[in-house]
Amino acid sequence: EFGIFIKNLLLPFSIIFIIDKNTLNLNNLIRNFSVFIILSSIPFILNLIPQLGSKYDLSLFGDSKNIGSFTGLFQNPHGASIITAYATVVCFNIFKYSRKKSEKYFMIIICAIGVYLSIITYVRTGLLMILVGLLSSTLYGKSFANFLKFIPIIIALIYLSLSYISNDSILSNRLSGINKYQDTYNVNTFSSGRIDIWKSTLVSFTQNNNPIEIIFGLGESELKSRNKENIGRPYIAHNGFLDILVTNGILGFIIYLIFLRKWYILLRHKLKLLKINNLELRLSISIFFMYISYMLVQGGPLVYDSLFIAYSIVIVSKSITMRENYHNTF
Repeated sequence: EFGIFIKNLLLPFSIIFIIDKNTLNLNNLIRNFSVFIILSSIPFILNLIPQLGSKYDLSLFGDSKNIGSFTGLFQNPHGASIITAYATVVCFNIFKYSRKKSEKYFMIIICAIGVYLSIITYVRTGLLMILVGLLSSTLYGKSFANFLKFIPIIIALIYLSLSYISNDSILSNRLSGINKYQDTYNVNTFSSGRIDIWKSTLVSFTQNNNPIEIIFGLGESELKSRNKENIGRPYIAHNGFLDILVTNGILGFIIYLIFLRKWYILLRHKLKLLKINNLELRLSISIFFMYISYMLVQGGPLVYDSLFIAYSIVIVSKSITMRENYHNTF
């Protein structure tokens, strides 16, 4: 539990670390960090140095050549996939708003590498986050006419994605959840057993009808212990919202929802305040919705995502404050 406590402190510490930086420094920080995450993968892809983390076992999905999944600098494929997704969408937004041709070319190359890395992790969460990040950055808060402009691009991306998946049986099986022990498709297979885990987690939460547990939660260790009794596996819920409800109770869950609401209100306030969109707003919107998608299908505190979340909160808060101070002055 102490390790989880330390991870949860990373967000407030990240906010404290960057809160005194100006907009230019914040943008450079998130840009350079994102580029580093993606470029640091190249020596691993070229097999110049061994990957640091444990690979995902793809033999279940038809990997007879022991290809394995990409981890790079990270401890496991899930961490690599999620952080690479954030970095890829950051670089996509910089590509959209940069006025320098050289930077646009550089960023589109970085984005392509980022998407490739997300694919070879064989983790669906990262791919979902990239999709959500691109759609929210491009479409959220814009008119239906603006949406229509992007329909050809969306159709082309869907076609290319389906073509690639159809030619990669391992990826196709991984996305659908079909493996050598489960050759029929259903919702639980597609969710990698998440439906059963969610049911077990809710049963674990309410099985004793203990008001102390319901108000203050079970804690992660107790949740894993009860899930092991129920389904034979010591899992957390694999849904961040459900995890927070069960491990921190109704009280902790309400506090968490207040945090999300405040964050979203900041974004909506800035969207209404600005007559035009800018890099900081689009980046912040992307990070918010990517985080929500991550919490829906995976959840749990990570290390590096704290910096992206802190950027989104701080940069929007600074922009609103500067704008309001300007209007108050004049």
